[in-house]
Amino acid sequence: MVEIGKQQALEIISRIERLPMTRFMWFIVIIGGASTFFDGFDLYTSTITSLYVIKQLSLAGYQVPLFLLGSFTGMIIGDLLIGPLTDRFGRKKLFWITVAIIGVGSLISAISINSAMMIASRIITGIGIGADLVVAYAYISELIPSKDRELVTGIVYILLIAGIPSAIGLGYFVQSLNPVVGWRYVFLAGSIAALFVFILRLFLPESPRYLLKNKSDYHAAIRELNKIESIVSKEYGRALPPPVQITKDEIITRVSIKELFRKEVRRRTLLCSLDAAFGLVAGASITYFIPLILQSKGFTIQTSLLFTAIGAIGALFGPVATSVIKGRIDKRFQQVIWILVLGIAGLFLAIVNNVYEILASAFIINMAFQGWASNYHMYLVEVFPARLRGAGKAFSDMWGRITTTIGPLFIYTLFTSVFERLIFSFTFALIAAIVLITIGISTSYRTLEEINAPE
Repeated sequence: MVEIGKQQALEIISRIERLPMTRFMWFIVIIGGASTFFDGFDLYTSTITSLYVIKQLSLAGYQVPLFLLGSFTGMIIGDLLIGPLTDRFGRKKLFWITVAIIGVGSLISAISINSAMMIASRIITGIGIGADLVVAYAYISELIPSKDRELVTGIVYILLIAGIPSAIGLGYFVQSLNPVVGWRYVFLAGSIAALFVFILRLFLPESPRYLLKNKSDYHAAIRELNKIESIVSKEYGRALPPPVQITKDEIITRVSIKELFRKEVRRRTLLCSLDAAFGLVAGASITYFIPLILQSKGFTIQTSLLFTAIGAIGALFGPVATSVIKGRIDKRFQQVIWILVLGIAGLFLAIVNNVYEILASAFIINMAFQGWASNYHMYLVEVFPARLRGAGKAFSDMWGRITTTIGPLFIYTLFTSVFERLIFSFTFALIAAIVLITIGISTSYRTLEEINAPE
């Protein structure tokens, strides 16, 4: 391992910034982000199977939120224990571990015979999901030039969102054919998909930025970058563009969680933690309980699941809108708009009974939550320095997972009125918006190094 100098660091970053988006670069994006499809798929398998699982495994009232949001409990563990390890051991190695955990957890869910086993399996799956999101977004943000980062971020998140209607559509179809064991096949499908992603990830390169910033290994970073450039050059069909001029960089070789609280990083840690804590609990306490909300209005299990499936289509449109908007509206203000729309649509769902109004509300809720989330995930990655990217996002996500586990459990245990529950959800959305407006940081059309330059 060789101590790197500023000029060597700028050389590597400049060469990454000039890479065109060829087939191989899109391969990196799709395979690195493929698990986000299954992340979205798995998160919503609990939602679409909830009414049958509650009935067949005899879940008590307090166990229902634990089942629906058990993955978020696991995400806290994944964020704390595995997410930060990506800064120590590398993006590629952690990619294999996280998706393996997701597959095992989903398999246990499929064969669960009681409520305890089911809740435990949801937690195990969440451990893999929480850590995997940290690794995936850090990895992709480090390999993709800043000029393409907005587009790529939208596409990666579209993969995650595509998992939502896929899970709900598959769940509705399979459970309609076999209400007794259909839900087990939904979880089994997630386990098989995780195995497929595990195999594909064996072909991914390590991030040169990671080797440069976290390992201070210039030669290893150059070797990985040379491999990438060789393939990209052949696909590009002509000489690569000249390196992009970079004037700002940060050369630090050691990582410590304490550095999240340094004066120059403290604001970012507070911002991202509060954004995650209030934004995620607002979205989860509305979105994941839609089947129960509909059933409380007197709809049958099949009708509730059908309306949930139709409304979930809206989840595709949030990230699409984000990709279209790109940098025209800064990420923090996009989050403000989406989270407020989400809270208002939730209140509307609580008071309407007309079928078309219910479907419209469910559609907007899903669209707004995923529109907020598509900005939120990349925002957390962007505002932390490279050496703290994994640990910073993991720490912030941790608070989101904690509130997402405790918040809905509190709301749905303490209150029986749907309107009262959704009033609390709207309050959380409003707080998230205020945080972003008051202490947010602009990121659009700026390199990671510019965003993280000393203020």
